[in-house]
Amino acid sequence: MISLADYYHNLCKGPAVPALPDKFAKYQNELLAWNSQFNLTAIRSPEEIETRHFMDSLSLLPVIQQHKAHSLIDIGSGAGFPGIPLKIADPSLHVVLVESVEKKAAFCRHIIQTLGLENAEVVTERAEGRARRGSPAGAAGISAAVGTLGRDRHRSKEHICG
Repeated sequence: MISLADYYHNLCKGPAVPALPDKFAKYQNELLAWNSQFNLTAIRSPEEIETRHFMDSLSLLPVIQQHKAHSLIDIGSGAGFPGIPLKIADPSLHVVLVESVEKKAAFCRHIIQTLGLENAEVVTERAEGRARRGSPAGAAGISAAVGTLGRDRHRSKEHICG
């Protein structure tokens, strides 16, 4: 299996952020610890966390960089995916995690503080509430595709695109 640092290098064609391996290791340890108390994610093995959460999240990085997005709004962030891995990989990115479930939002606040991530915030509310207040110009909006396609696609388009 390819390492996270090698995956990042292949994806971005450059060296990884120096703190990347340590921050992802801390993130994984905290996720495993919290997941034993709360149901944050169904993915529970370290190998699957690395591939299905961290690497899948990082796969968005080239698109964000291509569009020169300086801000990212992660709607329905859950345990911080993909917003927190993207923030770790690109510390200059301003990240807003929108999560309506308090225990997941609390974990996101905890991991942001634990990892010392600056310009990252957690908003505990539904996406519709956040959409009414708008987003900064040049912000990229992302959301995991976990809902029913027909209904949720229409609602996402309505609330995210305006």
